[in-house]
Amino acid sequence: MRGVVYVSEALVYFDKMALESLAAEAAALNFDRGITGYLYFEKDRFVQYIEGDDDTIEDLMEVISRDKRHRVLHAVVEHELKERRFPSWHMRQLRRKELLEVKLEHLLTDYLVYLDSKVEAEDDAVDEDDLETKYPSLVWGMVNRLSDLRGKLGAY
Repeated sequence: MRGVVYVSEALVYFDKMALESLAAEAAALNFDRGITGYLYFEKDRFVQYIEGDDDTIEDLMEVISRDKRHRVLHAVVEHELKERRFPSWHMRQLRRKELLEVKLEHLLTDYLVYLDSKVEAEDDAVDEDDLETKYPSLVWGMVNRLSDLRGKLGAY
């Protein structure tokens, strides 16, 4: 099983209705494919976490990367996910009011954008080994923390 968390930049305008429609459509498709996760949108950026079978997640990431409504800025993949973090969320749309207490998505978004800027700038201070080991473990720590707090967010 594999998990992927990514941040992307919206290239078209998303209002509340468009976001709800996107999440509902994704939830229906994900249910059929055995994918779970969440979607968060703020300041023209998406943070999405998806988990499921390796091939299914790989195929979905291909579809996501080709979607003209946004541009993926950075993604982190966990190749050996032992168990689902969000087993009942086929595509839960998280809203800001739900996350005011958590505030983790802002940190996660900023961190992924920061990593992307370091990679694109070919910053000598960024060790390639750290990109493969240290940084992803920090990202997964944040995703795990959100998973631990899902009870506060309510079942979906």
